[in-house]
Amino acid sequence: MTFLVCLIYPLVLSAQEEYVFVRSFPSDGTGLWCPKGLAVDSEGNVYVAEYRNYRIQKFTSDGVFLTKWGDKGTKGMGFSWRFYGIAISPSRLVYAADTGNHCIKVFRSLSKQAITWGKIKQTELYQNYPNPLNPETWIPYRLAESADVSISIYSESGKLVRKLVLGHKEAGSYLDRSRAGYWDGKDGSGELVSSGVYFYELEAGSYYEIKKMIVMR
Repeated sequence: MTFLVCLIYPLVLSAQEEYVFVRSFPSDGTGLWCPKGLAVDSEGNVYVAEYRNYRIQKFTSDGVFLTKWGDKGTKGMGFSWRFYGIAISPSRLVYAADTGNHCIKVFRSLSKQAITWGKIKQTELYQNYPNPLNPETWIPYRLAESADVSISIYSESGKLVRKLVLGHKEAGSYLDRSRAGYWDGKDGSGELVSSGVYFYELEAGSYYEIKKMIVMR
């Protein structure tokens, strides 16, 4: 059996500048298989082109998973195959080199949430991470305006498991672990919930949105 040991040293570029390792991502189980290119948009979000998984994944600058598309020739994507390089236009179009089909694919977001010059125009709830979770998870969201925020956890049957009261929040992005909603996987009585499908609902003022998550013990 062969073991590989990696030692990380500061990379000295000049007498005044040096770099040290900060972090790697993703760490939530989404996985990256043979990443072949990346790009960063004006908000700092990171887009990664995966050669082997035939898809593009999008993360925040802190490595929080936001979305992915194009898995192994998904219909509606023009049967994309083995992305290599990637670029983002000022209008937020995503350009990706499809090496299998010998062309450049262009994608645009169909999300209702839009951002102009850093101002969030619509409140939105994102997928929790990690998912599946064991035992804890973070629930990212964005607010277009200040509001009293809470997140309710429901069982698959619709029974309320836990309500997380986050308090009054200002407009902005609540995406990384220091700002996102947090659930420790416990019900209202402090007991860990069992494995299964659960739903979480964001309530922010008059805004409601619900998403599914999985608990796996």
